[in-house]
Amino acid sequence: MIARIVGAGRSALAALALIASPALADGLIDNANGYSFDDKGKLVRFDGLLIDGQGRVSRLLQRGDKRPERLDFRLDARGRTVIPGLIDAHGHVMGLGEVALSLDLSATKSLAEAQEALRRYAADRPTPLWIRGGGWNQERWQLGRFPTAADIDA
Repeated sequence: MIARIVGAGRSALAALALIASPALADGLIDNANGYSFDDKGKLVRFDGLLIDGQGRVSRLLQRGDKRPERLDFRLDARGRTVIPGLIDAHGHVMGLGEVALSLDLSATKSLAEAQEALRRYAADRPTPLWIRGGGWNQERWQLGRFPTAADIDA
């Protein structure tokens, strides 16, 4: 079972990590502000979920549903948000956008190549007041130093 309780303390998250262990038996996460999706992609809200012996969600519970009495563990989510199956795959979109709008000098093998790439980039984009770029490697350029403002301005 993969679950994330947003805003939970470390002890609650540590307990969830243990729940995922296949050696554990049936359990309940209760008093949750839960969100999931059904087979048709419709949002489903729940306030409890049963975990089977394999650590998987076996059933979502609504307020008023009877809770099993015999459980190996019970976790009170104390109203925190629970999203079963959430894997926090994400991208830093602003960073990707900044890279897409900047000059990539990683393929340049010399200061002269970098200056030429900068000239072409500036000619293709006359509007920006500033040109942002990076990726260069002064060791690869064999300058024995970092490029200077005069090198770039040229």
